[in-house]
Formats: sequence, C-alpha cells, structure tokens
Amino acid sequence: MFKRDLCASLRARILTHNLAILSWKSIFYTEQEAALFLAPPKHLCTQPPDSACPTRCVGYDDCRTPATVAGREAIQEMAAQMRRLLVYQPNHGLAVEVHMLETAMHLGEILDRTVVLPRLPILETTNYEEGLEYYFNIPRSFSWSPNAEFIRERHGVVDVLYHVIPDYSPYYRSAAVREIHPVWLDNIEHYRYFGSLGMTIRQVVTRQILHQLDTEAVQRVFATDAPVIGITYINGLLDEKTRPRSCGEDNFAQHRSVPTGPNNHFVALASSFIDGREYDAIHWRRSKTLIQMARRFMKLRLPSLASLCDHIGPHCQRLFLATDAPRIGGLPVNRGIEIFRYHCDSPNENAVMDLTLCVLADHFVGTEVSTFSHLISRLRHKAGKAADSTVVLPSLVQDGQAP
Repeated sequence: MFKRDLCASLRARILTHNLAILSWKSIFYTEQEAALFLAPPKHLCTQPPDSACPTRCVGYDDCRTPATVAGREAIQEMAAQMRRLLVYQPNHGLAVEVHMLETAMHLGEILDRTVVLPRLPILETTNYEEGLEYYFNIPRSFSWSPNAEFIRERHGVVDVLYHVIPDYSPYYRSAAVREIHPVWLDNIEHYRYFGSLGMTIRQVVTRQILHQLDTEAVQRVFATDAPVIGITYINGLLDEKTRPRSCGEDNFAQHRSVPTGPNNHFVALASSFIDGREYDAIHWRRSKTLIQMARRFMKLRLPSLASLCDHIGPHCQRLFLATDAPRIGGLPVNRGIEIFRYHCDSPNENAVMDLTLCVLADHFVGTEVSTFSHLISRLRHKAGKAADSTVVLPSLVQDGQAP
C-alpha cells in the first residue's frame, strides 16, 4: 500500500510541476516540443525499470494511473492552445483555392502560424460546403488545421481580422471583373465568410495594399501577438521573390502544399464508377463568367468542343465529359464512342469527381485559360501520367488566330 501511495504522490507532483512549467513557458515551446518535454515517464513506481511491478500500480501495466492519463490529455489540450493560427477567406472556385494553399503555406511560415484550411464555397455563392482536406489529400509538409478543429478548440474566435484591400491586383481594379464577379467583390469588401461560419471577430484592422509584399513587408503588415488572426484576401498578395513558383508542370509538381491528389474516398468512388474500363476525358468549361472574363479581360475566346474532340486518343471507345454546361447537343465524335458524365447533388463533390475522373483517364484534353484544366493536368503529372497523354489547348485571340 505504501508503494502504491508513493507512486500516486510522485505522479501528482510531477504532473503539477509540468503543468506549471507549460503555463510559464508556453510562449517558448512549439506544440511538438511541449509534448516531448512533458511526456510522462513510462515507469514512475519505486521498482527498478527492468523488473515487474508487484502491485501493477492500480492495474496499469505501464504504471499509468487514470490521473496520469487525464493529465496527459490536459497537457495535449494546452499544447494545442499554444498554436498561433492564421484563418483566411476563400474567394474563388475549387481549382484556384487549391493553388492558394501554397500562398497560405508561405504566409503561415513567415508569420510562424498554423494555417486553418478553409471550407469551400459553391462557385459564385456564399454557401460553404466541406473543407479542403475533405476533397484532397493535403500533405503535412506545413502546419495546417481543419476549420472544424478551429471551431471546436478555439470556438471560432478571430482576435484580429486584417481586412485587405487588394489595390495591387489589376482584377480588383477592373470594372469589367467587378461586374462579372459580384460575389467575389462583396466578399473582399465585406468578408462574409467569417460571419457565415459563425466566427467571432474581436478586432478589424484595414490594410490597403498597393504593392505585392515581400517577407519583411508581410511581417510588418501583419505584425501582432494575437493568438488567432484572419486575412480576408491572399490571392496575389506575395511578390515574385516571396510567392511560390507557379509556372510550368515541373514547378507545380514540386510544390509542398499542393495536394498529391483527390482524397482517397473520391478515388475509390471514381474507380468504381468507371469499373476498370479504359476511357479518355475532356474538360469543356462553358460558364458565362469564364467566357466573359476571357473575352472582356483577356481578349480571348475558348476552344470549341469540336477542337477538343479532335485531340482524343485514336483508339478511344469511351469519352468522359467534364463540363458545367447543363445540356450538351450532338457531340462531334464518332457514333461508336460512348459518352458518359457524372452527377451528384453537391456542386463541389461533383467538381472533385469530374477532376478525379479526368486525372485517372488514359488521355485528357483541357483548356489553357481554365485553372480547373490546369489543376487536372498538374495532378496527372503528379500521378505519373505520360506527358503526351495530356493536352491543354491554347485559347484563341478574338480574330481567331492562335496566340
């Protein structure tokens, strides 16, 4: 009995001492360092470590009492509370938000903060569905946390929200883009995302940014010791030296935070859907906003469906069509080719399934001006698809000549 009481007394003292150290030195330790420093010893009783404990310490083989286990959980919770977080607002479609992960990662590293992954909106709306980690395999090469975890552990409290006015962006300054994307503009000016998800904002600081930021400017503009900060707009925020490389297949493939592919459950669903049969895939973007953006802002027009079909494999027997067009008339392909599509009720899940099926296809044909087509081609590169199995057609200038 004496030995058992001594074990319990030692544990209580060590736990109390460790919690006091954690409270005093919380600003000096990362979550991983704190967990390592405060991990309770495996053997705390009076018996030698290599011998069996005759009392088995209240029935625990490794000499952990319930108080020690509960204390470890308390330590882990406190360590999680030590993390400084960065929450950012999603302002774009699925493909652009995937690309924005790299910018978010660099901001998190510069500011020494864990990035809270956003929930994705349905395109051109403020209706938010699941988080990025639900749709894609996000590598742990940088520190990130799901939005649901932030809501649960921090109750959705953002201590300082930086309202970024992106005057550095030609898109923000363009009257044509503002007219075409009213939801995007409203999000920038009124940061609807945070309120839509029930977050509490304690302080708003407006930052009118005239030029893209380098590392020192990022540290200066977002300088605060607040535990949780939010940034309303990050697209194009970093200058060329600071932001990640974004041009070319090879550069994109080396990005640490770009997903390695769609989440495994989408891959399994897509594999079941195609039932092991070979097929080619086409992405034909026909949304009104993209057509208007291409014509009015970039002075381009999109390739026709016929030109896309001209580049499918010569032995294609099945063709998957990924498109936002609600109805498709007669396709300019041989009558012997089977045309199929995928549809589900969730717009974002539907988009991820389109993307997954295009990534898995034997051959893929997309459009240069579409970020969705570019994401597909880049993920195909990551998946080891042959370079000549992926074709991204250039857009055409308005006079019909290739640019």
